[in-house]
Amino acid sequence: MRWARALGRSAACAWLILGLPVRAAALLAPAEVLVVANRNVPASVRLARFYQGTRGIPGENLVVLDLPRSEAVSRRVYEEGLARPLRRELERRDEQGRRIRCLALVYGVPLRVAGPRAPDRDRRRADELDREIRRRERALKALEKGGGEAAEVRRRRRAIQGLRWERRLLRGGGAAASVDSELALVREPSYALEGARPNPWYVGDHGRADRAAADRVLLVARLDGPDPAVVERMIRDAAAVEARGLDGTVYLDARGLHGGDAYAAWDEDIRRTARLLRGTRLRVVLDDRPELLEGGEHAALYCGWYSLGRYRGAWKWVPGAVGYHVASAEAVSLHRGDKAYWVKEMLAHGAAASLGPVAEPYLGAFPRPSLFFPLLLSGRYTLVETYFLSAPTLSWMMVLVGDPLYNPFAARPALVGDDLPPAPGDGGRVRGGRPGGGGGPG
Repeated sequence: MRWARALGRSAACAWLILGLPVRAAALLAPAEVLVVANRNVPASVRLARFYQGTRGIPGENLVVLDLPRSEAVSRRVYEEGLARPLRRELERRDEQGRRIRCLALVYGVPLRVAGPRAPDRDRRRADELDREIRRRERALKALEKGGGEAAEVRRRRRAIQGLRWERRLLRGGGAAASVDSELALVREPSYALEGARPNPWYVGDHGRADRAAADRVLLVARLDGPDPAVVERMIRDAAAVEARGLDGTVYLDARGLHGGDAYAAWDEDIRRTARLLRGTRLRVVLDDRPELLEGGEHAALYCGWYSLGRYRGAWKWVPGAVGYHVASAEAVSLHRGDKAYWVKEMLAHGAAASLGPVAEPYLGAFPRPSLFFPLLLSGRYTLVETYFLSAPTLSWMMVLVGDPLYNPFAARPALVGDDLPPAPGDGGRVRGGRPGGGGGPG
């Protein structure tokens, strides 16, 4: 695995879901959602209007932009074609007292924004690092095959990780991001593009709320998938399931790891999630073997790892299912038919929502399952609010794919009581500092 990050103080949280006072949350309202479509993709505009009608989003809350049809765009195209017109639209609405809190990006809106092209000297240095990384990887493989000490194996992995990060920065990759994560900060006048920015909504560590910073953040999700029919089904399922509540089985796939490193800490968090959810009405299946869990019936919620870019298994997702696979490349594309990325394939096979990275995110960028799923099961938050409360970073690689207004446990909460983390301004415990796992090697 290529991308372990130190998990920082968040690993010590057991978690903030225990014992924090919470007032009734003010859920995201349809009038606070701005729907964004691509004029050059006819299905994009059609799906945007279908979504507005399904969710009761005002007709004027639709922005149709002239964008490329590709999933990836340059930084210039992102700024001129997406960020600038949306910034103007948001400012106009703010002046009218019609504040937008959320963007819903619809099928056809680009997914990834590239970093700037690196100068020649940096590219030459990056090529040198390529050769050094390959040499060290061969040596590491020989060490592992020969039964080398675990501590030395971990040390060499960390060294290689650092070289990869340096190579990425030299090639301009440190300024690359998902369009969605970048647009979350579109209200900010300026910020450094290198690496990740802390998410002031994040409740994964103790800290005081930076209410002003949280208010400037836009909640962003996308209604996207392998084809328009899948996206329309996702919209229909979310609305239908929300009315009756989500039922089924929770599948959690750990790997049986123990110890003091980042991988073991993440594995323990999956096991912790199983303990937290076993008191709910949902059936919980925890697989703690090294092998990948390759399928399950009536799957309603899922978190597992690590099958890089290879969706596997005979999964039977119930309508409205939500889940994610923790690996480095699971949202690189939502459309390519020749790739089996987990986000795309989960949606194609019947899930309603998923999340993942468009490029190497490092482990600490993923929402912790012991935070994400209890928040969702409470019924207090929409899908997009749940994601932003549990996502440590912005201006980075992650995307949330699904109806931002979806609240699968609104009708019948599966966790009740005043034991959940508060939203910004709802108890004041959103940390404003640097996330425990952000944009650089550990």
